[in-house]
Amino acid sequence: MQPITTVTNLDLNRFMGTWYVLADIATPFDKDAYAPTEHYALADNGRVQTTYQYRKGGPQGEIKSKTMSARPHAETPAIWGMRVLWPFEADYRVAYLDPDYRYTVVARNKRDFVWIMARDQDLEDALVIDILRKVEGLGYDLTKLRFHHGLEDFTLSKDGGVITGAGPDLSASESEIIEQSTPRFGT
Repeated sequence: MQPITTVTNLDLNRFMGTWYVLADIATPFDKDAYAPTEHYALADNGRVQTTYQYRKGGPQGEIKSKTMSARPHAETPAIWGMRVLWPFEADYRVAYLDPDYRYTVVARNKRDFVWIMARDQDLEDALVIDILRKVEGLGYDLTKLRFHHGLEDFTLSKDGGVITGAGPDLSASESEIIEQSTPRFGT
């Protein structure tokens, strides 16, 4: 497969803060995580300090957190080397980003893990469907997604190859998504 295309002109400072993970394909490290959030903070050394917070085992489980750091690519800040386990860095690519930094899709070239995140837990169903179409367009199998933060009961169906859901179709125009580029970095 082709490398995941990333957004251009990512403003790292604006990307920092808390993101609700609305849906993901879990890594081996977070298969037992429910209601996860990611919090990013830009450190003085240029690395992104990441705190992954979640409930362990179920929606009412104990709150846990993991701290990691990421190294944004100097020329393409939408590509990060995420250090989950020293000294290895995992490929982390900001594939889609709302111009208002309301929602984002973080993907990997291997198409093994993906994160759909938003600043707010309450995205309209139609917008969620549009984001899911984008994720599928990247080459992901949507049946592997786990849903969180009020989307636990979200169901997908395909009607003639088109993803549908509970809400009306809201297709974002290409101008609503930040311009794309195709840099190569990481695995």
